[in-house]
Parts: sequence; structure tokens; C-alpha cells
Amino acid sequence: MSNLRFQAIDGVFRSHVPLPDMECVEFVTNERSLSGPIPDVYLQYNIGESKFAKRFRNIYSRIYHSGKPWIVVEEAAFRKGTNSKLPYYRWSWFSYYNDSGIHYMPDSPGDRWDQIQQENGIEIFPWESRGDNILFMMQRPMDTSLAPMEQKYGTYAKFVEHSLHKIRANTDRPIRIRMHPLRWVQQMAFLQPILDQIKDCTISEHSIRIDADGVASGGNSLYKDFDSAWAVVGANSNSLTESVCYGIPTWTLDSSAMAWPVANKHLHLIESPNFPCRQQWLNNMGYTQWRVDEIKHGDPLVHLMQWYPKVVELRKQRVDWLIIQEKLRFYHDALNMFLNDNHPWPIKKDFKAHIDTVTRRMLKKSNKNKP
Repeated sequence: MSNLRFQAIDGVFRSHVPLPDMECVEFVTNERSLSGPIPDVYLQYNIGESKFAKRFRNIYSRIYHSGKPWIVVEEAAFRKGTNSKLPYYRWSWFSYYNDSGIHYMPDSPGDRWDQIQQENGIEIFPWESRGDNILFMMQRPMDTSLAPMEQKYGTYAKFVEHSLHKIRANTDRPIRIRMHPLRWVQQMAFLQPILDQIKDCTISEHSIRIDADGVASGGNSLYKDFDSAWAVVGANSNSLTESVCYGIPTWTLDSSAMAWPVANKHLHLIESPNFPCRQQWLNNMGYTQWRVDEIKHGDPLVHLMQWYPKVVELRKQRVDWLIIQEKLRFYHDALNMFLNDNHPWPIKKDFKAHIDTVTRRMLKKSNKNKP
């Protein structure tokens, strides 16, 4: 691994997120990344559909079209009771989604889960419906995690409407909607017409609201909602991982959810939940997230590098990536030559914007012909 170069670019990787303290790993500015050699592996925070992608679209595009594999870093899947001084972060190849990321071996040992459970006091409860409500978990509009639902249904609002109507078609139990704390206005804009259509479908009184000033109001406990739930339903929210650990029968409606392997999938069976064994899932999940000191030591890199030959081949399946690299080098070399000359910065800035625009157009055109 020491002969490989790993690169995290400022903008698509947050500066406060820890990186391995290793000579082969570097954190660089975008300008330095353009002027230097292409690394073997990129490191990025979140994925290209995130809210950061619009601001740093040219960097995400360059990573995606470089032909090189990338590692995604994201918030931990297990968050209950986590130590803020030694937090965990998720590491995986290509994506933090369950179905498109490469995280762990399917038969992972239990050592890391035992560590995480002991450090954070996570209790695994027996499967049990604790109440009569169907608890539907909302997610923040425009969040990265909603991309699979938006691709399938067109909008997150249509996904929510479809799911709530399907729940009502298969059960007469009360439906309680737990709002995401952020962007209530956007959620209510499409929820209110749905609430007017569906019988006994209301907002949970325990939902938390955080206003524009960061002030929370309303209820303060997810577990109050869990304690009155027959079942928990959602797309791929992290709260579904918590409901699985709490033992509430859980339905995940997209395979990108980390809870997918141990969740129910079909809403027509809402009255007949399955109760799968969770132990292997917990063992596997233990290898998705890493403590800050482990990250600095390089442990997640060592773990993920066992798949390096495979992910390299996956990237080389794109027949156009060498051509794209050659074109990118041309534009980046032209940019660096210009920036190194004694031109006034406003002119340099305009030229840089022009180069970025041309590069994006070139990548978009090339992407139409991807296999």
C-alpha cells in the first residue's frame, strides 16, 4: 500500500474530518491537485449527489471521470451514545449506500461490533411491536440519501405519497409521521395534501423541529415514538438502524438503507413482520465505521485495500477513462501554465472559470457515451 498515493481534495473532503497519518495520504487544494500527478485513489466526503456537489461540481466530476477508484467517508451508521471526543466515521468504496458501496465481507467477525457496542453502550433488544402505530420516518428534503427515491419516483414527495397510501391500503392501524427536524416548511408543503387524503394519518407529537436559528422545539425523543409503534417504515434513514437495534419490526423501502439486510421490504406484509437474526448484520456493520484514532492509524485503509484489485478493474471497465484523462491533463496543464505567469488575478480567475466550464462540457459529452 505504501507505493500508492491517496488524495483528499479540499472542498469535497471536509478539513475537520480525520485522515490517516500516513505519507501516502495527502490533503491538497484543488489547484495543487490539478497541477500534480493523478493519485491512485481519491478520498471524498459524502457523494457526488450531495449538497456540496453543486459548489464543487468540477472536482466531483474530475474524480468520477478520472478512471481512478475513490473512497467515501460519511457519518457513522451507529450513532446512539457515541463519544463526541472520539467519534466514528463510515468508510467505503464508491458510496456510503448499502447496495452500491463496498464496505465489508459478508461473514465479518464480531470483534469490531463488540468494541462499538461496549464503547457506546448500544443495547440490542428482542424483536417486539411495542404499540399500535405505523411510524413513518421522514428525511430531510434535498438530502443526498434521497437520490435513489428521486430517481425511481421523480421526487421525494411522490415517494412519500406512494408509501403512505400503500401503508393505508394494507392496514387500518394509525399512521404517525415523524418529521425530520430540519426543513419543516418543505416537508409540510407536500405532506399536508397527503394528510387530508389518508384516514388517521397525522404528524407525531414527538417530532422535533429546528428553526433557522438552530432552536429546537416540540418533542425530544425518538424512542417515545418507537414505544408506541407496531412497525417503523422509511426509505433509508439512519433511524431505521436504530429501530432495528431497538427490536421494532422495520420496513426499509430502498436497498440503499444500511438496515436493508435485516429489515422487511414489502408493505403488503405490514401485518405479518419477519424477525430475522441480526448478529451477522451487526458483525458486518462493525466493519463499516472507524474511530478517529483508528482512522489516523490507517486501519480503515488497510481494511478497504483488500478490495483494491477488484475496484481498479471496476473502474477500468469504463472504456473512455483513458481518453478523458488525456483531455483533462491538457486543460489542467493550460490552466497551470497561465496561473504561473504574471497575469493579474482577475484575468486568471476568469480563465480558470473558462477552463472549468470547458472541462465540464467535455466530461458531459464524454459521459453520454459511457458503457
